[in-house]
Amino acid sequence: MGRLHSVPNMSEERELVKKRGSFKGRLTAFISYLDVSCDKQLTSCEVKELQLRMGRIESLYEQYDEVQLRLECMVEDVKAQFSERAEFESQYYKALSRSQELLSKYTNDDKESLDNVTYREWEQHKGRLDKETIITFDAFMQFLRDRAVLLETLDLKFNTINSTQNKPSSHSNKIKSTSMVVSQNSPSSSTDINKLCPHCKGDHVLSSCSQFLALSIDARLKLIPNYKVCYNCFHTGHFANRCRKPGCKVCKRRHNTLIHSDNKGASTSRDNNVAHSSTPHSIRTSSPTDAVARTNVTANNLTLAADVVGSSCGERKQHCGGVLLSTALIKLCDQYDRQHIVRALLDSGSTSCFMTEHLCKRLNLDACQHLVETFFGIT
Repeated sequence: MGRLHSVPNMSEERELVKKRGSFKGRLTAFISYLDVSCDKQLTSCEVKELQLRMGRIESLYEQYDEVQLRLECMVEDVKAQFSERAEFESQYYKALSRSQELLSKYTNDDKESLDNVTYREWEQHKGRLDKETIITFDAFMQFLRDRAVLLETLDLKFNTINSTQNKPSSHSNKIKSTSMVVSQNSPSSSTDINKLCPHCKGDHVLSSCSQFLALSIDARLKLIPNYKVCYNCFHTGHFANRCRKPGCKVCKRRHNTLIHSDNKGASTSRDNNVAHSSTPHSIRTSSPTDAVARTNVTANNLTLAADVVGSSCGERKQHCGGVLLSTALIKLCDQYDRQHIVRALLDSGSTSCFMTEHLCKRLNLDACQHLVETFFGIT
């Protein structure tokens, strides 16, 4: 608020008229500034300048109103003073309206440049304000500053948490690197090396190699020393006497079941010092004329190898090695819907389905005889 100073050689009325003229001159200068600003594209600094000038003009009106009110109370010609007030207020409100319109133009442009999340937050912020509150550019800029501070704080906190989690101590790094060295030398963790078949160089272990399984037991025993693998698990990096895998399922010795031999004179390995037992515990190989294989193994988990030859053609095919197949206990129903638990040999590549003559009679089914050439199993 401007303070009124009385000058000894000048009357109070003349001083008030002089101040009122100063206020009118400042308003005229602001109108000229608006004329220039409306004809060009304002920068962010010029928009801020416009905002500051608007604040000065708003405070100017309060000073003018005080001076004009004192003049209206002092002079006798009140009608002339009212005309002066009306003229000033008309110019003031027009200038204020133009400035707000110009400012809102740049404010709307800033809103359009906002991302969707910030624009939604701005709309929610406006909804929390009173209905009488005038939304100015200052309020919009303050919202953006508050929003920027919030986002910077959240980003700093997130980066701090990530850097703490991703920065292990030097002690942990030392332990981790040591464990990696042990892991590489450990026979139980060398999965990639053990998965490479030493016989056919395929991506599988030796015990799953179809070419190796097709060989006879004597041929397998001759090849094992060349592969430099454990006689018990067929993996590299250790000997059979230090292998953690269980031994032969037939004789319980420290060698793999695939190289178990019933011959008492079976060869031994100098690297592994493994003696192959000759205890007969497997399924006996049946003669080519047997239609049904006999077994003395009663374990639930059983793996069988079989070669099946159809007898309908009258000729037998040449034996070309065995294939390991899994078995399962299943329930079959006869023609009277009575259930019978039997053991099935699972072969996903089989094109025919066979059963023993005994089972066929139990189920009271019509049979078509086929010949099983070789049929033996291991536990």
